[in-house]
Amino acid sequence: MKGSIRILSLLIPLTLLVVLGQPLYRTEAAGDTNVSGYHEPLQTEMRLLERIPDILYLISKEGLIRVSESGIEILNGEISGNTLTLVDHRIYTGCGPIYELSLEGKILREIYPKAPYCVSTTPMPQDRFAVLDNKNDWVYVVDSNGSVLNGVNLTREPGPSLQNMYGIVVGSKLVVSEDGEGRIVSVDLKTYEVSVFKGMSGDKFRGPITYSNGVFYACSSSKVYSFTESGPVRIVTDRFFDNPTGIAVAGDRLYLTRSNEIYMISLSDGSVRKIAEGFTGIRDIEIIPGEVVTTSIGQSVSKTETAIKPATTEVVTITVEKVEGGWGSTLDSALIALIALLAAIVIYLYYFKKR
Repeated sequence: MKGSIRILSLLIPLTLLVVLGQPLYRTEAAGDTNVSGYHEPLQTEMRLLERIPDILYLISKEGLIRVSESGIEILNGEISGNTLTLVDHRIYTGCGPIYELSLEGKILREIYPKAPYCVSTTPMPQDRFAVLDNKNDWVYVVDSNGSVLNGVNLTREPGPSLQNMYGIVVGSKLVVSEDGEGRIVSVDLKTYEVSVFKGMSGDKFRGPITYSNGVFYACSSSKVYSFTESGPVRIVTDRFFDNPTGIAVAGDRLYLTRSNEIYMISLSDGSVRKIAEGFTGIRDIEIIPGEVVTTSIGQSVSKTETAIKPATTEVVTITVEKVEGGWGSTLDSALIALIALLAAIVIYLYYFKKR
């Protein structure tokens, strides 16, 4: 009996140390530093490695994230999507539903498209949406109620496998970056006629696409290209080893995402710098450009667009950080160890000194 009690007296404090010493994830809101409780890790720690002059929005497995010179914020951890589009200070992402969100991550509207299949969506003029179907190589146009208004077949027959499909609206055209045949195609939004927009000879196209100041920027599995509608295709950089997941351009700065990292590429000299890391499953990126000005002493200063924080919207900053050793600090860990030691002493005195 005494042997069993001795073992029990050791197991209780050891159990306390093991259970309470597990890593937690602290959720902090503005003015609130309480630990929300033990749960499974959502991601590794997100880190901004250098200040940036622009405001970036990401859609990832963590939800909607904003990255700026102020840091990294999870704006909405409940939504998901494969693509992200910013139009008139509204953010769009998701397939079922399509979410319309404010710049602070508040859900303003949900649209449930009645298309047969969806891998990504693109907002269009007149409150319509393009639903991209990578199973059948179709594009469906739906209205704000999700009803299908039209459908366009991008190929003569579906490709042998599911591929990525990204779309952007430029003028009166929907430009789709992947049709299963390694080309970029366009859909006339008035006639719904499909045509080859740009051939990508020698490289099967499979990645994100964006547009800025008359130039398209697009990714393959390992390269970033630039081109105009009538001009040749040029390589911006070939320094990437895995499939890029998102691309955005502001001035001479091109931002590119991989699953857990963000890079900034200079369109002036081609230099590549990693600016943030530690994310989980980044799907796409959007941007609000900041104005970069130079002072008389040559110091660069950013002026970010003030519309990012409307006065009528409550701004709540949320960060998620890993807390080593459980319960958040060295003091907490010492307190837990003291409690475990006291428990062992009490058990020893009660069972052994009593006898």
